Amino acid sequence: MRTRAPIPIDSKRALAALAASNTLGVLILFVIPLIVGATTDGFEAREGTSGIVSSWELAVMAAASMLLAARYEQLDLRRWTWIGAFALVGGGLLSVWSVIGQQWLLFLGARGIVGAGEGILFAVSSGLAARTASPDRTFAWFSGSYIVVSVLCFWTLPVLMERFGPSGAFIGMTAVGLLATPLLIWTPEDATAERSHRRGVTEPFSATTVLLLLGVGSLNLGLNTLFPFTERIGLSIGFTLTEIGEILSWGAVLSIVGPIAAGRFAASGGRTLTIGVGAASQAAAALVFVYSSSHLLWGGSYVVSSMALMYFMPLLYGLVSFYDRTGKINAAAASVTAWTSAAGPLLSGLALNAGGSYQLIGWVTAACYAAIFAFCYGPSRAAEAGLRIR
Repeated sequence: MRTRAPIPIDSKRALAALAASNTLGVLILFVIPLIVGATTDGFEAREGTSGIVSSWELAVMAAASMLLAARYEQLDLRRWTWIGAFALVGGGLLSVWSVIGQQWLLFLGARGIVGAGEGILFAVSSGLAARTASPDRTFAWFSGSYIVVSVLCFWTLPVLMERFGPSGAFIGMTAVGLLATPLLIWTPEDATAERSHRRGVTEPFSATTVLLLLGVGSLNLGLNTLFPFTERIGLSIGFTLTEIGEILSWGAVLSIVGPIAAGRFAASGGRTLTIGVGAASQAAAALVFVYSSSHLLWGGSYVVSSMALMYFMPLLYGLVSFYDRTGKINAAAASVTAWTSAAGPLLSGLALNAGGSYQLIGWVTAACYAAIFAFCYGPSRAAEAGLRIR
């Protein structure tokens, strides 16, 4: 009987599959403002309540990532990739049905199923990315995939929402899953046997990797404390839904400058300085964003924030991979990403429901971005020197 040869993890086909699964795993994080808006309008919920619902989806995503990380090396990763894809698409279809039928409990269950699929896809693809020959390059490709798919979503989801109502957002998200799923056939079949020969820590977790995971957590907590309410803030200063979609699209398009600049800057100035500049830019943009009262400042600060995020995020996750030989730490980073992403809209939603302001949320976001540099400075400096620190 003829068998198909395993797909090498560093082949272009494998990279396409990993980029597709990783993007599907985190797409909610990039379009969450529209999802919060669709939930608010679809069920006439308070903004804070919609943020809490998004936290539920992200919490399930985090739990799925954590469970996979615990047994990462014993799993059939290719099989779990397909399980994640089916959960994501199936939950998406249930989401559309529940919004149309105004079935709140079914909607919560559907978003939980989607979250489980997202967590599986994100954990598997992040762990496999750590085993590629150049994780920095792999995560840069992931960022490029995020940009392309985000642009498409920001252009099409508002149109679908105007045509079909709030369910249009979930129709679009489900369509993305259906279109990307065929690429998953190229997921590496025997990647668990491959090991990186880069220098890094040999223990699964050490003081260094804990610091890096705290840095990853700070990034995603800061990002998802404020970003889910982007659409609501834009509406409050007079933007229409279509105009917000266009600005989010342009932010995604222009963010391609981020990874390009990061690659050149990191080569000359080093990874540490690159991460520091990116985090500082994000903090400044967040504060301008929440205090802006004009369309120009709101749109401009959002675009700067998008470019800054794509500027240093690939290098941050690549730094985690430097200290990770097996992919287990990257799988844990996927879980941390999901848990802290879930905590962001939950805390913001509770604060808004209690009478808090977007300005307060902006300061919390800025503090989180400052913490990234504090946590990652030592490990990054050691990585630049080609050393290991415990």
